[in-house]
Amino acid sequence: ASSVLHPNVCEILDLGEESGVLFIAMEWIDGEGLARIMKPGPEPHPLGDRVAAKIISDACAGLHAAHQLTHDDGRRMRLVHCDVSTQNLMVSRSGAVKVIDWGVAKALHSVRYDGLVMSMEGKAAYMSPEQASGKRASALSDVFALGICLYEITTGRRPFSAGSREATIEQLLSGEFPKPSELRPDYPPRLEQIVLRAMAHNPVHRYPSADRMRSALGDYLKISGPIITDTDVAAIVAERVGPLIDQRRAYIGKVLGKA
Repeated sequence: ASSVLHPNVCEILDLGEESGVLFIAMEWIDGEGLARIMKPGPEPHPLGDRVAAKIISDACAGLHAAHQLTHDDGRRMRLVHCDVSTQNLMVSRSGAVKVIDWGVAKALHSVRYDGLVMSMEGKAAYMSPEQASGKRASALSDVFALGICLYEITTGRRPFSAGSREATIEQLLSGEFPKPSELRPDYPPRLEQIVLRAMAHNPVHRYPSADRMRSALGDYLKISGPIITDTDVAAIVAERVGPLIDQRRAYIGKVLGKA
């Protein structure tokens, strides 16, 4: 994952060991997680459809870059994030989207997925059906999770959330969830088509790559209104979590001043 160099991926600057402790040094992102941006208070506050599409489109670009990563000899690494969620998509104060937390990412040529479900404690709501059933994950598993993220930030609800981890996995494996338009009658039909294709139970029926999903979102944005820019996304970040980011920045400055 440290080899992925893309504007929409949190850069890993260094890996090492100090006094017997492994460490990872990552790019600092002056922003907040998408989960917090969508829920700045006690209740979820869905994002506007077009801003949400822009954010997920940028996340698609970052993940596609990771999926295309190759070894020095040109062989594909077949890297998969395996933990895409609204918690692991950060948005900076300038509106830049960054995919973070590659802690459980897998290179499929060398790692089997037996027992992966047990390693994903707390993230059952974002698993793909193949991950939840213990089968081998793929780039299309990340596409499924992107669909879940898009669903959540536009409806304010997770498609799979049944109260307990086991019940959520059972619901996910059934493939049954309410369509976005069942929660929001005004949900844009074209955006719903994108969500439902990304979340197809069978990977064969999903977008064949994160880049194809990004292209579909781009087409939706083109026909649905004015161009959405990073500045538009930044305005949402400032409105919802600007004070929180300011507090964190002030605290860091205070700590560094004492160092």
